[in-house]
Amino acid sequence: MRQFWKHILFIVLILAILSSCNNKDRTPNSLGEENIERNITEQDELQITAELDENLDLQLFNIIDEVNVNTSNTITSNNIEFKILPNGTMVDTRIPEENIEMILRRFEAIENGDLAGFRSSLPEAQDGVDFYYQLGLIFKYFEDFFGITADEFNEAVIDGTERLDVIARMLFHGQFPLKRRNTGLFIEKIELSDYAGIVVITKSGNEETVHEFVYW
Repeated sequence: MRQFWKHILFIVLILAILSSCNNKDRTPNSLGEENIERNITEQDELQITAELDENLDLQLFNIIDEVNVNTSNTITSNNIEFKILPNGTMVDTRIPEENIEMILRRFEAIENGDLAGFRSSLPEAQDGVDFYYQLGLIFKYFEDFFGITADEFNEAVIDGTERLDVIARMLFHGQFPLKRRNTGLFIEKIELSDYAGIVVITKSGNEETVHEFVYW
């Protein structure tokens, strides 16, 4: 009987030792894995936070670089300086004042349906290229005045027939009453184009339109 209990006690001791060894082996590993996991998580969070801060700083830098407003009522956008007219129009400061006034008169004439006023905003034609260019501008903005279609106009220009002479006299010298458009047209920006012409961006309601003029 005593021998039996010795065996039982021996088995209990062996189990206790094995259990202790298992606990010793498991605990450090578990703690180590937990620490590694926590460190990785903290590093990820720090990296994500740093990337967010860097992206935010870059976005703010780009915004500040793109539009820099100062107290002299001018704006620098894409290295081009604009002044702000009292009505809110942005004007490229590289364009002379007289040309700005000409553009403003031109679009006022378009809004008021004032053909004579529009023609007065055009510089004197120097050659055939100027002639055809101005003829096309007048027809583009006052097509509804003349009672001819775009196809008829284009055919007359291409053929160069007597019909073109009649159309040209009507466009350049015809007298027409004002025909106000009532579009609420607003000039948002006047800027030099890449080829030294002028780009004008207008807005009427929710519609934005880009107008390009080859010369001033």
